Amino acid sequence: MSQLKATPGPWQRSLSKETGGSFIEHIDSQYVSHIVAFVHASHDMFDPPIPTKEDEANAHLIAAAPEIYNLLDQYVEAFSDKTRGCNLELVARAALAKARGETT
Repeated sequence: MSQLKATPGPWQRSLSKETGGSFIEHIDSQYVSHIVAFVHASHDMFDPPIPTKEDEANAHLIAAAPEIYNLLDQYVEAFSDKTRGCNLELVARAALAKARGETT
């Protein structure tokens, strides 16, 4: 398995009542919250921020990132002998490299 130097999962989404955005956070074993990301609610200058369906979907996708990364990494490890060179393996390896910051 490839080493990811990100905050470990699981991550969860929490709604910010003040901004309408979503905090993506990791709660450690001591129940301390570590903010990983913040997804701003869409709004213009004069209206209060109200999260759109897309804002919420983005937050949920980001919160699922550690599990998605681990699953994809396990897939590549388990099936690389059978899928070597096929498009699915190449795309999976490229996505993992992107998540590790190894591509631009």
